[in-house]
Amino acid sequence: MAGIGFELKKLFKDQSGLGYVKAYTWTGIVTTGPFFIMVFLILGIQSLYDYFEVERFTKSLYISSVVYPFIFSHIVASGFTMLATRYISDNLYDKKSSSVLSSLFGIIAITLTVGGLIGIAFFTWAQLDFFIELTTYIFFMEMMVVQLLNAYVSALRDYVYIVASYAYGVVFAIVGTWLVLMLDIPEYVLVATMCFMDLGIFIIAALLFRNIFLFFGRENYRDFDFLPYFSTKKIVFFTNLFYTLGLYIHNLIIWCGPMGLCLADTYYYQPPYDTSTFYAYISILPAMMLFIVATETNFYDKYKRYLMFITDKGNYKEISDSRNDMVSTMWSEIYNIFDFQLVSTFCFLALGNIILPKVGLAFYGVDIYNLLVLSAFAIGILQAVIIMLFYLEDRVGAFISSAILLVCSIVFNTACVYLGESTYGFGAFAAAFIAMVYAICRLHYYSKRIDYYIFCGQPVLNVPETGFFVRLHEKFFKEKVKDEDVK
Repeated sequence: MAGIGFELKKLFKDQSGLGYVKAYTWTGIVTTGPFFIMVFLILGIQSLYDYFEVERFTKSLYISSVVYPFIFSHIVASGFTMLATRYISDNLYDKKSSSVLSSLFGIIAITLTVGGLIGIAFFTWAQLDFFIELTTYIFFMEMMVVQLLNAYVSALRDYVYIVASYAYGVVFAIVGTWLVLMLDIPEYVLVATMCFMDLGIFIIAALLFRNIFLFFGRENYRDFDFLPYFSTKKIVFFTNLFYTLGLYIHNLIIWCGPMGLCLADTYYYQPPYDTSTFYAYISILPAMMLFIVATETNFYDKYKRYLMFITDKGNYKEISDSRNDMVSTMWSEIYNIFDFQLVSTFCFLALGNIILPKVGLAFYGVDIYNLLVLSAFAIGILQAVIIMLFYLEDRVGAFISSAILLVCSIVFNTACVYLGESTYGFGAFAAAFIAMVYAICRLHYYSKRIDYYIFCGQPVLNVPETGFFVRLHEKFFKEKVKDEDVK
């Protein structure tokens, strides 16, 4: 959020009530806008299906054909997205914007290769019509590209354009689907809908890429210079991958349980659990918006000042005072987020128990929802603490926190499947709660010893980068770059 965060800071300079309303409104649009727009796309097309009385099987198949690519594209791209974020940050700090743009093409190529092979394996096994498989596969590949583009647009400053890019693609897909339904050709409804979905996502990706290209300028054609990051920052890759898997693995396990259903011999799902998960995880978004505001406007300045005194030879008192100020601000913001998320959780619990039964969710599903809202509370705090651990360069602590979330999710939710549906939701809550407690304890331990880790945790000598991907880059790409420079 570096570039966007810089722009959002300007909005908070206006200390009036109207200024704060404007600032928080734009922050909400930037941080949650793309998610809500994508949700609006799915719900909008689903509403059109209801209005035109499309058969239930086709509607269910559409939902699965969108949800599966959405979830698995997020999982596949998650580790690559975090690597891209670190690479972008380091190169912007070194003022190498041309390297940033080149890395976009390289990381898209690797991600699409990995994800593409997984998608081919899945659709080879799937029992769907060829054209449904093809359009769904294209949607899956496009969603991975959009996930990666989001890492790059976070460095931009035109947040209005970013939100507008999503809006244009969504409107195109919804209007296209409306035209298809007006023609009333039932056998082509799903394929045509997916075609317009693909075109809508393509519009989003094209507009985002245009803005990225205009911001970063020309590339240096060294598309794979980021490869050494796979060796030197692999723990960052796996931290985000494990965290993302931890968010979704409980759904996958429940799908495979005795209460799971199978659609068209391909898509597994569990309607009450999936619906409860969707509504419960929305409760995280307000806290994430507050966290981004707090990080960009309060903590980051304290953190930057602390490092400045260290690198610019500040005296002991200056370093000590800035450290205490930074740590105090960090915990103050975490407590604020904890309180805010707690209030948000109670509100979602109260509203969910009133509204969800009226929209068709059975009481069994509402019970699951209550547990998953508590799980979302722990997930929201966990995410904030992991980000703080990354700020303090405690990559091991962040990795262990995400690994605990994933492992506990697998163990507890597998146990819930064997214990029966009355325990559904508890596994996700227990895993998130344990991971949250560990992450908070780790942050407390690390922040109290931050001076030691900053001064003594770094290598005394400059150690050359090693690893498989470093050697791969040296052998196949670095020599090519040298040859091109000679020419």
